[in-house]
Amino acid sequence: MSRRILYTRGVSLLEMLLVVAILGLLASTVFVMLPQGGGETEVVLAAEQLRTELATMRSRARSGEDRASFGVMVATSSYTTIKVEGATTTTLGMELLPTNVTATPAIVTFETISGRSAGATITLQSSQASTTIIVSGTGAIQ
Repeated sequence: MSRRILYTRGVSLLEMLLVVAILGLLASTVFVMLPQGGGETEVVLAAEQLRTELATMRSRARSGEDRASFGVMVATSSYTTIKVEGATTTTLGMELLPTNVTATPAIVTFETISGRSAGATITLQSSQASTTIIVSGTGAIQ
């Protein structure tokens, strides 16, 4: 009776190196495709927040609240919501933009009841992305 000894073949070093190299290439491709630092996301979120504040101030002006105009003063690194009654301007609140996001300065005020404005273009940008908010003379926010 003859005995057969079965030998199972293991993984060679060359095969192991080949698999590691392929995984490295795949990982580096995924890493390159990921956004760096989230700059684009921060610009988009800051723009949406500013659009919301503009819409809120337009709503307050259109409602006739205190028979006042409402608006937003945009600075390079922040924006301030304001209420304008005659010659008096009152600060309602202030928000800072994310540290790597800057804005073009602008003042947008909405007239009481009509919601009209003088119109403005506000650009928010970082090193990786930029977006523009346009406020038309009718007060429409894009």
